[in-house]
Amino acid sequence: FTSEVCTNGAKTPKWNQEARMPLGRNLKMKIEVFDSCTMSEDRRVAFGVADLAGVLAGDELDTDLPLSGEQGQDKEGTISIRVKLLEHSPAAAPGPLPPRASRPTDPQVVAQLREMFPGLDADVIVTVLQAHGNDMDSTMAALLAM
Repeated sequence: FTSEVCTNGAKTPKWNQEARMPLGRNLKMKIEVFDSCTMSEDRRVAFGVADLAGVLAGDELDTDLPLSGEQGQDKEGTISIRVKLLEHSPAAAPGPLPPRASRPTDPQVVAQLREMFPGLDADVIVTVLQAHGNDMDSTMAALLAM
């Protein structure tokens, strides 16, 4: 999901947007904040990761999520988020991925995935790749679902 650009937000932008997305097996949601540039590529200024395990249990997550970036871990301010489960499909319920043969992560595969998903951090790509037993096809499907 990509939100609308917050114009005139300066250091205190406000989005107040609603997004609906499947949870699937991913119990974490990564939020990235970008500086929108007209003459160059947008630059990521901060990110945070929200744990959604409680949401699947029926709790509502309403928190100020600490943001990390160039200034360090949790030093880029906060973003207020509220997440609640609207409906639950047992087919999409989280659970362990089927066991796969463990093999080392291929740097060429990571490089290919980074080219395909330039907006995602390399560590996120590697984590998803490893969670899918280094299988490129299932990793691509999971990254597309994020």
